[in-house]
Amino acid sequence: MLLVERKKIIADYLKQHHMVDLQTLVSLTGASESTLRRDLDSMEEEGVLVRVHGGAKIKKAPNSVIGDEPRFSEKVASNAQEKRVIAKAAVEMVEPSQTIYLDAGTSSLLMIDFIEPAMRLNLVTNGVDQAIAASSKGLNIQLLGGTLRANTQAIVGQTAHKQLAKYHFHHVFLGMNGVDIHDGLTTTDEAEAFLKEQAANQSKNVHLLVDQTKFEKTYPINVAIDGKFDLITNSFEDRQMKAKYSEVYKIKEVKN
Repeated sequence: MLLVERKKIIADYLKQHHMVDLQTLVSLTGASESTLRRDLDSMEEEGVLVRVHGGAKIKKAPNSVIGDEPRFSEKVASNAQEKRVIAKAAVEMVEPSQTIYLDAGTSSLLMIDFIEPAMRLNLVTNGVDQAIAASSKGLNIQLLGGTLRANTQAIVGQTAHKQLAKYHFHHVFLGMNGVDIHDGLTTTDEAEAFLKEQAANQSKNVHLLVDQTKFEKTYPINVAIDGKFDLITNSFEDRQMKAKYSEVYKIKEVKN
């Protein structure tokens, strides 16, 4: 395979996934690791990507904002193993009989796999898929009413806000589209942002479930969460990035 072909494969993969490791590139191109390291070094010099330990990540343009959001089915399939690790760690933080809120994120959906009826949790969600999954396991769950966002299968709107206002939570688990040092927490929809903020304000403990693809991304709508919260994420390949984000956020890193 020619150099220009390998570079196109690498660039296309980074546009979709934002991060790549050498083993993935070996599978995609059939080239050796040493050849791919030279390719990545060359592309870094060209300003296409940033080299990290064991691979590379896409180079974010200054003040760039991502406008489009993948469909929910696409997000479920993306980084599924990493999200399962995050979801399992999140459930381990919960004690029996507590009241918790799961928003309509894909990692919170995977939490249902690790919650057993014997835990006797009181679950509240604005996620249709979360409610269906929990109900099929015999879990006690309350689905907020309101307007359905088809792209994320999330319930939003005034009815949802009024229902949510009745609750006080031990733990709130939120997904987030983007986490950036300068731009903060961001998402694609104002109505979902408001609901995330409200749920966080009504909880003793707030946890953001974010896999590595969410870092250094900025979306149009800011999510302002008052008080302390932590970011539960899978292992950082770039230790410098972890150190940088740890200065701003409380990071709970779980092994892949």
